[in-house]
Amino acid sequence: MQGEFEKKIDDFMISSVHNISEPDILEFGVRKGISTKKFINICEKNNGHLYSVDIDDCSEISKSKNWTFWISISTWCTGLYSLISKL
Repeated sequence: MQGEFEKKIDDFMISSVHNISEPDILEFGVRKGISTKKFINICEKNNGHLYSVDIDDCSEISKSKNWTFWISISTWCTGLYSLISKL
């Protein structure tokens, strides 16, 4: 059974991007990887890429070639400018 949090992710985020061809998605906060795994699935199916940022090391969430993970504080944007300009 799907939890309330996961249902909200599906209803409000995943439904908005699941049909986009070659999506580039920037995600702040990975936590347990619930939305991250869903975004990766979309990127793998639609030839896209997910870029995720978290203060904690969440690099073990996935080994997908369609996912890039950075450990960083999301309020520290200087190092993210080059990433955003590529999206």
